Amino acid sequence: MVLGYDPDPLFTPALREVTRGEAVPGCRAVALQSPSTGRPVTPNQNDRLHQALDMKFTYKFSNLLGTVYRLGDIIFSHDGNTVICPVGNKISVYDLRNNRAHTLPIEARYNYTTLALAPNGIILIAAEEDGEVHIINLNFRNVLYRKRFNRPIKSIKFSPDGKHFALTKENGEKDLYKPKAKNAADEGEDDIPLPEDEEKTTTKEPKEEDDPELPKVFYKRRFRVFMDTHMGKRKVSVTAAQYHKRINMLVVAFASGDFVMLDMKDKGAIVHSLNISNQTITSVAMNQSGDWMALGVSSLGQLVVWEWQSESFILKQQGHFNNMRVVLYSPDGQNLATGGEDGKVKLWSCQTSFCFVTFSEHTAAVTGLAFTQSGRAIITSSLDGTVRAFDLTRYRNFKTLTSTRPTQFSCVTVDCSGELVASGSQDSHDIYLWSLQTGRLLEVLAGHQGPVSSVQFSSQPGSTLMVSTGWDGTVKVWDAISNTTSKESIGLSSDGLCVCIRPDGKQIAVATMDGQITMFNPSTGQQEGNITGRNDLGAGRADADKITAKKNLQAKSFTSICYSSDGKCLLAGGQGKNVCIYSIDDELLIKKFEVTQNRSFDAMDDIINRRKMAENGINLSLIEERDNNNEKVAIKLPGTRQGDMSLRAFRPEVRVSCLTFSPTGRSWAASTTEGLLVYSLDNNWLFDPLDLDFSNTPSAIKQKLKEKDYSTVNVVVSNLTQLYVEGVLAYIAEAIESTRHIGLYSHWATALVTSHGNNLKTRSPQIMSVLNGLQKSIVLHHTNLSKV
Repeated sequence: MVLGYDPDPLFTPALREVTRGEAVPGCRAVALQSPSTGRPVTPNQNDRLHQALDMKFTYKFSNLLGTVYRLGDIIFSHDGNTVICPVGNKISVYDLRNNRAHTLPIEARYNYTTLALAPNGIILIAAEEDGEVHIINLNFRNVLYRKRFNRPIKSIKFSPDGKHFALTKENGEKDLYKPKAKNAADEGEDDIPLPEDEEKTTTKEPKEEDDPELPKVFYKRRFRVFMDTHMGKRKVSVTAAQYHKRINMLVVAFASGDFVMLDMKDKGAIVHSLNISNQTITSVAMNQSGDWMALGVSSLGQLVVWEWQSESFILKQQGHFNNMRVVLYSPDGQNLATGGEDGKVKLWSCQTSFCFVTFSEHTAAVTGLAFTQSGRAIITSSLDGTVRAFDLTRYRNFKTLTSTRPTQFSCVTVDCSGELVASGSQDSHDIYLWSLQTGRLLEVLAGHQGPVSSVQFSSQPGSTLMVSTGWDGTVKVWDAISNTTSKESIGLSSDGLCVCIRPDGKQIAVATMDGQITMFNPSTGQQEGNITGRNDLGAGRADADKITAKKNLQAKSFTSICYSSDGKCLLAGGQGKNVCIYSIDDELLIKKFEVTQNRSFDAMDDIINRRKMAENGINLSLIEERDNNNEKVAIKLPGTRQGDMSLRAFRPEVRVSCLTFSPTGRSWAASTTEGLLVYSLDNNWLFDPLDLDFSNTPSAIKQKLKEKDYSTVNVVVSNLTQLYVEGVLAYIAEAIESTRHIGLYSHWATALVTSHGNNLKTRSPQIMSVLNGLQKSIVLHHTNLSKV
């Protein structure tokens, strides 16, 4: 409820987000009612919220990791150095020369299946599985035009001059379109508007009887190739093929995971063959020179670029072929570790977006991840009954920790010294404590009366504080060294699902099954705050649900929470499509992110589409469809979270399984059903000068440089005020990551830290994210240059 306004155009987005309503344009809220607590918001809280939204939480989607390829066409750029492929309802671009990848900030309503690139290499046409076609400008990374055909699009091709494109759809018609008024290659323009009148641009293919002067073309078969002869007399099914006109080669892929390369000049003689998988190859493409071929395996989420002449892999990437469960940033923020239900642990580079190591020692789902403080090892827990430690220098499993009796581990944590490892179990309801150096089981901490769902050590140096929560509805505070019994046992309103400790170790937050997040003081056990955020999760109504989306929301809860690097905010997500950022002091929802708009997933809408309802109002999704043998049933049983994934009509629901904040505070990642989504701050567009006056102009600075009127770095830094010091340090921490002038920026950073070290040390908790970012950039350059 809004009590008053005063003019302030900057607060309009914040007001709309907090009140979940329509804000009055150009007005600033004087007092609001918190949607999380129901209490009025004071003016001081309002000002803090306003400042936080203006600068701190402008996170935007930046990249998609963990999922390399889903289904659809794979195409090469015209220079042959870039692979473009669909990943769900997004499109990823893999730069093979620079070994980098990025995902376009474009999100479709359904999964992309068909791609085509214009001859100018700028215009990309992508078709969704429901028949909507998007024309995309790759330079500006936005959608120029949308056209719906209401039928699945099987193939799209551009004409050689790029003025037309042809597509095929279900009803057998072929349509030609002219997407631009002039050829972009002739005019030198990247973004040419499309014609508004569609009927004028649509032309039908002329028939022979309409034009008697049209020359007739006759084709005859030269030879026929039987694929069985090349596959050892095995009966195989062809699933993908592409012909390269310049080198007269045909690449044919099969459902067995094999592909062959045939020479069309020599009547289909086999030139090269290889098996890349035991699953079906769903797409194949060749670059312009014919040296590289890209192959995609949908069931495994695998993308391979193979150079057939040298018989070597140019790119070989594979994501988790099941859902990801956990994700965690490394202490320096350069890498991301993920664990999935397939039992694999993968490490992804935040710089290149590629997976550089995969550990497959676990035989069951990975349930927990923890980095040591030095970042040289990673500890994982699994349902296979083991906790494993992996060396990130030699990339090997150097310790395997087990319990006295077989049990399934649900979570894991490591203390700040890297000596103690703790893991909670599902069936024995105990917490096991090991020494990482010796691998010996030290203690078995008993006290929980239900499965332990989360456990975490404090990150403060020298602290042995550990907290845990479980399905018994309690939070227990432990001292892992001095006592084997819990120091505090705090009762909760419902079963505990996740617990985390604030970076300074003076507060803990617990997410419970009733959709609440409660903050406690670990020393006294007193409650310091409460957030009721169930309505922020954004749950929808599945096709087979008999209850409404509002009623379905009452059974949802947060399953993953984590503190920001400064400890002032809380990131929360769970059984819904939204990720929320809450202010801890004000107990307010600051911002809400919808992780996907993909309607290929179930439970994305609040109501059921009319097309899925019969005339008498019966939901068609609730009608069982049996096959000829009356064995398989398409509808899933009530209460089950997953359907039969072997069915073609299987539609998973969007879930956020784990969240993690970067130590630098400039990004956070979420492992979801869509993949590993990374959101980061993008302040390049923001103009925010400090103490600007009329004398500070570009022309005046250039004139001073011509006059050689400049001082040394040390003199300039020593005369800076504290406000400028933190601003310059934040700029250097961000700019040094991608600049070539490493020595210059390092000199400025050294001078800032040397001259203002005492003041920076007193404000270290407030600028910890800036210092972490500076350390991350310097360590990255040091690692690259040390090899040279």
